[in-house]
Amino acid sequence: MKVLLISHTVLSKTGNMGKTLRGYLMDFTPNEVFQFYIHSEVPTDNVICQNYYRFTDIDAIKSLLSLRQRGRTFNENEIEISRSSTRTDEGLVGEVYQIGEKRTGLIYMSRNLLWKIGHWKTKKFKEWLNSANPDVILFASGDYAFMYDI
Repeated sequence: MKVLLISHTVLSKTGNMGKTLRGYLMDFTPNEVFQFYIHSEVPTDNVICQNYYRFTDIDAIKSLLSLRQRGRTFNENEIEISRSSTRTDEGLVGEVYQIGEKRTGLIYMSRNLLWKIGHWKTKKFKEWLNSANPDVILFASGDYAFMYDI
């Protein structure tokens, strides 16, 4: 049985949500689990999943400013198992994420709008999803409305 996991954070051995999701899926083989996630992290776990698709808030912004498709896949050869942290948001991107973590009404509205008008449903994403061909979707929603649209 193939499982598509949709969540904010990537599966991991270190982050709280990543560890929780990992626990739900520990009896599956890596070729049965596919993950779509939105945080600016890189996969560090190849035991549960070896096929990831990431589309971040930054990708959503860039998709509005350019005509290029955004988002990226990670396959088993690109998983960085030697990293101690999944986080990649440094500098300006890190500061933007820290502002977003304040979760004010304006932040909620802005982020939900960004994902409503952003171009995350790309040809590349649809091809990845078709290749995954999941039987079950495990959705870790979080507290943003846009995740339900995905």
